[in-house]
Amino acid sequence: MMCAIAIATVRGFPHIGRSPAGSLQRQTDYQKSRPVVHMARPSEATHPNQAAFPRGVSGPALRALASAGVRSVQELSQWREADLAALHGMGPKALTVLTEALKASGGRFRGS
Repeated sequence: MMCAIAIATVRGFPHIGRSPAGSLQRQTDYQKSRPVVHMARPSEATHPNQAAFPRGVSGPALRALASAGVRSVQELSQWREADLAALHGMGPKALTVLTEALKASGGRFRGS
């Protein structure tokens, strides 16, 4: 199976061909010519106020909190859990993480 794949690859892509000696060129030559792409780190625009919330709160949940005006875990005590869950971008994992962080800080949601 591996030979068939290698032959199809050589025939299908002109940048991986045969050298004058007849052996296959190394794919690393092609890989060296490709630009290196680094993953961007989360920025303040994509993960607003990330330091104020515990790890495990996703970018969409952080943006939902920022758009709702919530800037810290302590401010969550002014919210009802159902209202927080209704925010666009707030998923079940983020809600669980935030609930545990609020309880750990000695707070609780309004009305609970």
